[in-house]
Amino acid sequence: MTGMENALRQMDFDFFGRALHKTSAKAFLDEPDAVLLDLRSRQERGVLPVSLHWLTTLHIPLHELPDRLDEIPKDRPVGAFCSSDSRSAIAMAYLRACGYDQVRIVAGGYQGLVQELMPGKVFHRHLSEG
Repeated sequence: MTGMENALRQMDFDFFGRALHKTSAKAFLDEPDAVLLDLRSRQERGVLPVSLHWLTTLHIPLHELPDRLDEIPKDRPVGAFCSSDSRSAIAMAYLRACGYDQVRIVAGGYQGLVQELMPGKVFHRHLSEG
């Protein structure tokens, strides 16, 4: 049995029913030690980059994922995002097959993150940390 077969077998009704495959942008940005995985292409990222000083952000386009797995920590929550959630779903399944059990899709993708990164929301997030 392959890693993908094992990962798919774990993605049953309970897994999806309890939303273990996704998280909101707000909840993810508040997770300690989280890693934000940007799966967008280099062309997309060049126009609208995401880099946050309080959160580790990795830019690994989906097609580069198999060659760059060693950059993604297995012992921290990983939130995958792209422009439409489709690449995030593929990456989530692939990473789970590779033994990443803390990976989730950041629901809403790039647009969901942008809504949570508005200056007022970022300001209030940091006020509550201080």
